[in-house]
Amino acid sequence: TLVRALGIAPVAEVWRPIRHALMGLPGARLSDIRTVESHPIALAQCEQTLKTLHMTVIEHFDTAGAARDVAEAGDPTRAAIAAVGAAEVYGLSILRNDLQDSSDNRTRFVLLSASEG
Repeated sequence: TLVRALGIAPVAEVWRPIRHALMGLPGARLSDIRTVESHPIALAQCEQTLKTLHMTVIEHFDTAGAARDVAEAGDPTRAAIAAVGAAEVYGLSILRNDLQDSSDNRTRFVLLSASEG
């Protein structure tokens, strides 16, 4: 496989349930939000819900980084999609919980290691 050809091999995998929250500055309301930032996978997992909210989507390197950037920007029209813990860390308010399209939303995590030979 391509993974082995690159000199890495899968060692373990786990499927984890993922719940996304929409978070913004304290005092912001859902109706204030114009743009939402997050990792492309998180955005894809919330795609149908985001369409109903009519927000501009901005891809970000990671979910927690998107939350940090929203907090630092101080713009009440920006929000991030991340885990609830990111809101706690960066002082954001949860505007909507369980933003993911599927109630059985899961992400596969794979541990890779340099293969021998």
